[in-house]
Amino acid sequence: MEPLLATCTAGYSAEVTEVAVPPLTKTGNGTGWGSDFAVRPAPVQLFWTRVYGLSPVPWSRYDVESGELLTIKGRAGVHGDLRDSVIDADARHGWFLLTGGFAHVDLENVRILRVLRTGFPTYLSRLFVLRDGLFAATGWTGGTVTIVDGHEMRVVKTVRMPSPDAVIRDDGTASVEMLSFNGMIARRFDLESLTLGRRRPLPFGAWPCVSGDRAWIVEGPRVVTPEAPTIRHIDGQNVAEVDIENGRVLRKSGRLADLSRVVGVDADGNVVVQQGQGMTVLDSVTLAPVVEVANSWGQFGAVAMLPDLRSAAVKPNWLDPERLAIVRWSKAAR
Repeated sequence: MEPLLATCTAGYSAEVTEVAVPPLTKTGNGTGWGSDFAVRPAPVQLFWTRVYGLSPVPWSRYDVESGELLTIKGRAGVHGDLRDSVIDADARHGWFLLTGGFAHVDLENVRILRVLRTGFPTYLSRLFVLRDGLFAATGWTGGTVTIVDGHEMRVVKTVRMPSPDAVIRDDGTASVEMLSFNGMIARRFDLESLTLGRRRPLPFGAWPCVSGDRAWIVEGPRVVTPEAPTIRHIDGQNVAEVDIENGRVLRKSGRLADLSRVVGVDADGNVVVQQGQGMTVLDSVTLAPVVEVANSWGQFGAVAMLPDLRSAAVKPNWLDPERLAIVRWSKAAR
């Protein structure tokens, strides 16, 4: 299999380190959505599911610093692909959104503590923490948000609004704001009454990253397929910087091929994005590509920023759970 290739403009450098992931035996032949990453900040560890088609599904932990790889199989597996996650402040525990449920996870000892499946929707894709022990789970173009009490592991309410892309938490207040760029609306959500409040418009976009008072969104025309007319896709073409407070678009990148999501903002203010067959780092000033990592074949599986904000974990192919790489980049000192 051909290695990942990194291309850099003048003033930038990048290094791609591929990780040997031993294949599993007797894993089945399912495909599924492919796994996202959960990132533990200290120690820096990656968690992902290995294969779809079995229940429970095997999952792995990779320690970025030590190189240790541990895989959990059998009854200690999880229910479906890992779609999103929230890591607790103690970095010892996390919450996994799976295609078949919602799980509380002991990251230190790599085991599932509790699982919510009854009454919890399947095939959701986004998970947000609203306050300690209270979560919001949703799809990516649906019309409802599932509110979950993590302490009691139960669904407490379902509210109707276009699937949020991000949640803004106001520390010290009893409410959050749910942002749905795909639905072009933001709604205030009261954490005491669990009800939606005032609304305001947002520009159309998808798969954003929120950094401070800015949001970086994928822009492009809306695409509706006849086979699934209720699912709204975006033909991602450029990245836009949005002022969250007033919803105004401040600037845009040039056209980017097959743009799928904004991954994050690095330590230098550069914007990291995922595309169909790779990832790209956009310069903080010009929004022009300065580092590009491309796969020669197949759809890129996942990209997750690592805590140093100058590196990312990538799955070069969404159907290949045995391939993992770490990409590190840097800007030359002037």
